[in-house]
Amino acid sequence: MKLPHCFSTSILAGCLLLLSGCGGVSDAPTLVVVKGKVTLDGQPLETGNVLFVPIDGKGRADAGPVVKGEYELKCTAGEKRVEITSQVEADKPAADGLPDYKSRIPAKYNRATTLTATVKSSAENTIDFAVTSK
Repeated sequence: MKLPHCFSTSILAGCLLLLSGCGGVSDAPTLVVVKGKVTLDGQPLETGNVLFVPIDGKGRADAGPVVKGEYELKCTAGEKRVEITSQVEADKPAADGLPDYKSRIPAKYNRATTLTATVKSSAENTIDFAVTSK
């Protein structure tokens, strides 16, 4: 069976339109490596997390683990508010009998952080943080 010329031309044009959308410029943000050391009361923070949040509220937040006082993550460039968290098991279990956890890091370094950092797009970003438990 032979298809009408206008029908086959329409199919070909539709396929070309679909293919033209493939492999285009990515909308993904450019990420740069940020690394550094985190100390708590002068000692390397054994475990925790570091979170970089855009100060202007636009864009994504980026996070990475802290292991033996060091972290490395990929992050968007710009001015950031930095949150550092680390938890340990509490002395007493929760009311339901399950383990309870408490923060090792004061709120001024996480929920109510005073830490900031500038992540540069064209340079190596080594940013260290020295926090205290008080």
